[in-house]
Amino acid sequence: MKEFHTQPDRFTGASGCEVLAIPRMETIKRTAELFGLPVHFVRAKVASGEIVAVRAGKRFLVNVNKFAEYLNTSTVTQDGQVGGVRAIRGRSNG
Repeated sequence: MKEFHTQPDRFTGASGCEVLAIPRMETIKRTAELFGLPVHFVRAKVASGEIVAVRAGKRFLVNVNKFAEYLNTSTVTQDGQVGGVRAIRGRSNG
């Protein structure tokens, strides 16, 4: 399974103080492109509140770091669901 790496949410600055990093935010379409996923998958995760996103005008911006963390920690359940998405039986991917 592919693991995605992003920058940490926090790091230690030059003065030794903990600094909160500015999160990388991308549109739903750009997030889907970055991770090689269908746009509808990312949009469904935003709509369900499973991933961190904010509304900016008419668009949603996805926290790319949190999305990568979500993908890296999601597991497949015995009923075939991956992070709340059910596998479609009887369809081939080719």
